[in-house]
Amino acid sequence: MAAKKFDFAGFWAQKCRTDFKKCQREVFRFNDAQNALANEFYTRLARTPQGRRKILALKGIRAATP
Repeated sequence: MAAKKFDFAGFWAQKCRTDFKKCQREVFRFNDAQNALANEFYTRLARTPQGRRKILALKGIRAATP
């Protein structure tokens, strides 16, 4: 017998209907944590020459090669 998958989106939709303030707190806390991880990653990546070139390439800016 297959295990029933947890309906993550359905769970949060129901939670947000019943307690919107709690839902907002949880979602924003998650987003803040994700943003902090992304900022740390790009800060560390930008410290290396190869990382700076990759970031500029992602932004669509062509870096001057030495």
